[in-house]
Amino acid sequence: MESDREGPRASIQRDRVLSLQEDVPEPEEESLFTPVKSHTRKKTGRKPFPDYFPRIETLHDISEAEKTCACGHTLSRIGEEKSEKLDIIPAKVQVEVHIRPKYACKHCEGTSDETLPVVKIAPVPAQIAEKSMLSSGFLAYTITQKFADALPFYRQAGILQRSGVDLSRSALSNAAIQVYEKLSPMIVDIRKELFKSKYLQIDETVLQVLNEVEKPNTSKSYMWVIRGFIREKPVVLYHYESSRSAKFLEDWIGDFDGIIQTDGFESYDSLL
Repeated sequence: MESDREGPRASIQRDRVLSLQEDVPEPEEESLFTPVKSHTRKKTGRKPFPDYFPRIETLHDISEAEKTCACGHTLSRIGEEKSEKLDIIPAKVQVEVHIRPKYACKHCEGTSDETLPVVKIAPVPAQIAEKSMLSSGFLAYTITQKFADALPFYRQAGILQRSGVDLSRSALSNAAIQVYEKLSPMIVDIRKELFKSKYLQIDETVLQVLNEVEKPNTSKSYMWVIRGFIREKPVVLYHYESSRSAKFLEDWIGDFDGIIQTDGFESYDSLL
């Protein structure tokens, strides 16, 4: 036999191998299922409308006859069902009438004190655009539509015309210019706020202006946008320039000593 031909050393080695094989555990059967980590799902369905929206309730009730049971007794109200629909009230045009009563003395007709005016009347209320026929609320509305909602003045004029208001786009444009002239000192304050930031973002974008002085309509102008962060809130300044030169950056940002993030346009090298 084969075992009879093995020497003592071979027999010892065989016994060791058999011993090691006995110590090896049998492999478990591979599971058909792979564990998957649980995850949260985003809730579906309509979000409720904010609580600060006013609620106008409309009651839809059954008739008084239907409130009587077949047994002859009156039905009791045991609950109700509510559903909400979002409504909007379109812009409503109205006319503000400012009345300033005039006063005078019919007895002396103002001769008792010549230093005082003969007729007394309250001063004209302060207006953002003097001698404008548009109220401050109207101006805020039309400027928001123009610059925040990208609705040109000629389209606004068409919308107003459907409401019976004959107001040209030039009138809207002139009123916006008056508002700018009144608020332009605020630009200095905005710039001061920007410089309180340790970090600025700057970019410029092409803006085409029609009928600009000494420039053809096909030429390019630029809107510079500077953004900073004060108390974790963004402060943004928009500034129009007819060119893309570095002079604007030197005049406005040259003395800023914080970090500036821009693209690779060469004009920004003037800030280095």
